[in-house]
Amino acid sequence: MITPGRRPGRPGATSGSAGCGPARSPRLRRPAALLLAAGLALTGVREGRAAVTGLAVAVEAAVDTGLNGLAEALGMTLRHGRVLPADGALVNELLHKGR
Repeated sequence: MITPGRRPGRPGATSGSAGCGPARSPRLRRPAALLLAAGLALTGVREGRAAVTGLAVAVEAAVDTGLNGLAEALGMTLRHGRVLPADGALVNELLHKGR
């Protein structure tokens, strides 16, 4: 005999529980999601800092390589054959925009 709301062939199985197991509350998944989000945020910050450090090193190397040519192109005479801190400040003043 088949009773309403039950599937034939599976004793005790109702039509709404098609083998999915017990329903989990969304509250049980929030701590895992928060831990995952915190881990991803920390990884992103660490990787971002590493990328900025690499970019800063590359920019510094490019400036160090081309600074003498830039100073000569701006018409500066290099007294010691290289750019000194005072000369670097003058280059910054010549190239600074907006002030």
